[in-house]
Amino acid sequence: MNVKLLLSLVLSLSNVAAVPATPPAMPSLEAPSDALAALPLAFEANVGQAGRDALYVARGAGQALALGRGEATFTGPEGSVRIRFGRASAIAAEGRLPGVSNYLIGNDPSKWRHGVETFARVRYTRVAPGVDLVFHGTHDAPEYDFVVAPGADPAAAEVELDAAGHVDENGDLVIPTAAGEWRQPRPVIYQETGEGR
Repeated sequence: MNVKLLLSLVLSLSNVAAVPATPPAMPSLEAPSDALAALPLAFEANVGQAGRDALYVARGAGQALALGRGEATFTGPEGSVRIRFGRASAIAAEGRLPGVSNYLIGNDPSKWRHGVETFARVRYTRVAPGVDLVFHGTHDAPEYDFVVAPGADPAAAEVELDAAGHVDENGDLVIPTAAGEWRQPRPVIYQETGEGR
């Protein structure tokens, strides 16, 4: 039986102090906002619209994710956190999405970028023996999964963060920042089989 083990982590920047216990009612904006939040996160190859170290970029709901060689930088209103992981043997975008991005910045048309394709996922192949790392998600909830091949060691799936934090009573990783906190909900683990998860 070919069974994959997946460890899924959701990335989240949240400023707990600024979030009211009951969100204000805005009926006219609620449905469009929910629809946007549910859209898949769109990854683009970096063709000059981001810093040189980024190979792929994604933006959504006031946050950005830059994927480089062996690291990812997640930026939002509460700051930035860099995640480091093993060097991959290959990095590739997957799941072509409809639509393209255009960057018409400045007065020099030779520097404009047209038709930048968008993708649903970016896969880092073999960040450890038998382990791939896949970034994906929605506009308000970027995620990354470690995909562990049958017989591979799940303990090889690890990341290093560039900031100190703590694990709260729910098992979430909480990293204080100057403007709030960066929160990564506790990992979820599951297996995919012929019958599903």
